[in-house]
Amino acid sequence: KKGLILYRNPTLASGDLPDAFFGSGIEDSDITANIDYFVPLEDLIDEYAPNIKNLFEKDPITEKMSTFLDGHIYGLPQRMPLRPTSNDTLGINKTWLDKLGLDVPETLDEFYDVCMAFKTQDPNGNGIADEIPFNFANLDDSRWFTARTLLGAWGDMYDMTFNYLTVKDDVVSYMPTLDSYKELVLFLNKMYQNGLINQEVFTDDLSKFVALGKSEDVPILGSVIAWTPGTVTGQWADQYIAIPPLRASADTEPLWGTNRSLVIYDTNKFEITTANEHIPETMRWIDECYSEEMSLYLYYGSEGIGIQKEADGTYTILPPTSDEYDQDLWKWYNAPADFAPVATLPETEKKINDPTGYYAERIEMSDIYDPYLLDDKDIYPLAKFDAADQDELTLLKTDITSYVDQKFAQWITVGGVEEEWENYLTELDNMGLPRMLEIYQKGYNNYYGMN
Repeated sequence: KKGLILYRNPTLASGDLPDAFFGSGIEDSDITANIDYFVPLEDLIDEYAPNIKNLFEKDPITEKMSTFLDGHIYGLPQRMPLRPTSNDTLGINKTWLDKLGLDVPETLDEFYDVCMAFKTQDPNGNGIADEIPFNFANLDDSRWFTARTLLGAWGDMYDMTFNYLTVKDDVVSYMPTLDSYKELVLFLNKMYQNGLINQEVFTDDLSKFVALGKSEDVPILGSVIAWTPGTVTGQWADQYIAIPPLRASADTEPLWGTNRSLVIYDTNKFEITTANEHIPETMRWIDECYSEEMSLYLYYGSEGIGIQKEADGTYTILPPTSDEYDQDLWKWYNAPADFAPVATLPETEKKINDPTGYYAERIEMSDIYDPYLLDDKDIYPLAKFDAADQDELTLLKTDITSYVDQKFAQWITVGGVEEEWENYLTELDNMGLPRMLEIYQKGYNNYYGMN
């Protein structure tokens, strides 16, 4: 018997099943396409899982996002601790601004001018034109830290998924077809062509993205979209500040990308398969992961390494024991962290001591962006679909997303968005975009009971 498997793997296709899947990797589409492989959990939760029941009672959205259209729960949710209201920040080197006598930019034009000054006026003072004015992530395995967040400059919002959906007045539309999306691409192309964006941005992997700003002798990174500026600037972190969303023009009301369903919550973190011969025991075991104490260990690391339980019942987050790791990487080194099936409720968060200041600092950064966030109903939810719609959606989304991502990189690095825009919209329609949006609209309506 395989027992437990971390993340999705070819066993679904082979039918050679483990007892359970733990962590991220199983998607709704995997479950609906292989429904006979997965055990419904709702009755087991009622009988064997008091911690999960407590989570559902105190935060009902966790049960709602976990329930499929047939009324069953096949994958368990997660509620993470000490999370901000938004995922990305826009960081800029304030030391460089001060040295060059520049104000914090408020519009895209001002940002462009600042980046040009960073490139041409040697703000790090080493006499070498090694400054990289702007960087962001463009990773196949990450929806975070992308330049699409800058859509907020025009009052549109990136939903922090590869679904690329926007919602206005309960109507779902496709972000890469908006006029603002074309304007963003034009702006980024101008930046790229003038050497103001990391020229390897579309080929760098995560490790290179994180390491770029941690140069040894002098800082070289002017601005970046990241979890915090410090996570990608290392020893130079104290030179950087997070700044509010940029505006397309002085009179624009900007937005900032967020998706609370993904920043604080997620789904399908644990599934039991029909190959399991000890289902009640497995349910009792996973329920322990949702206890207060075990949730914190699974998120921050084990006792005495990642977190420490104090005599008064509080918990203290521990700093890294090696200079090789910052606070965020230390969590990932010692625990499943964001991949874990955990339940950290607000009552537990009040018991967490953060002497490192890392998590408190990140939550405080949310104060910068909170005024620019949409209401939850204006962000596409973690909706569920029936098997037929899910299968069709998976096929449509795969080809459409691949095409959109390819054009995004091409237009920024080479150009051509204006000349190709109408043909691009036609091609998306031919690939089935109207049908894809119809399915997504149905899922949205189901989630909010609008049918």
